[in-house]
Amino acid sequence: MNSRYLGFSETASVEAGFGLAAYAIWIAKKPATVKKTYGYHRVGILTALVNAATLIVIGILIFVEAYHLFQKPEPVNGTLDVGCTAVS
Repeated sequence: MNSRYLGFSETASVEAGFGLAAYAIWIAKKPATVKKTYGYHRVGILTALVNAATLIVIGILIFVEAYHLFQKPEPVNGTLDVGCTAVS
């Protein structure tokens, strides 16, 4: 494990949030039908729930990784970390 994974996990959570939001907006634009008189607006609420659950899981994983890094610190490769951060 290395600290650069923290940056990747943060980027992944942001990208997942954008993806979920785009999906919710796309579905919510569908018109109401006879069976779904309210339309698809509840998808936004369910998407927010999934996004929150995803953020909680990612937060727990970051905490576990940080705990392990405190227990057994690793040397930092500054060049590699800066490169990974620039890419993400």
